[in-house]
Amino acid sequence: MNRPLLPIGVFDSGVGGLTVLHECLISLPAEDFVYLGDSGHFPYGTKSAGELRDRAQLIAGALIERGVKMLVIACNSATAA
Repeated sequence: MNRPLLPIGVFDSGVGGLTVLHECLISLPAEDFVYLGDSGHFPYGTKSAGELRDRAQLIAGALIERGVKMLVIACNSATAA
């Protein structure tokens, strides 16, 4: 598999990560991106660290299955867990 042709995955608990995606698009205009906003489980701020780790692992796994070459976790709550 040719990694340069694979997209970069970006995820957040909702739509706030779209600002991060926007900066990625500006900084890396030749790259393709896949964005996943986990709005079905929003807000993350009320979840335990264990729940957040489980969600992050599930989402990361889904994006990896989709064939991303890199993950950008645009969610403060998920990165703190």
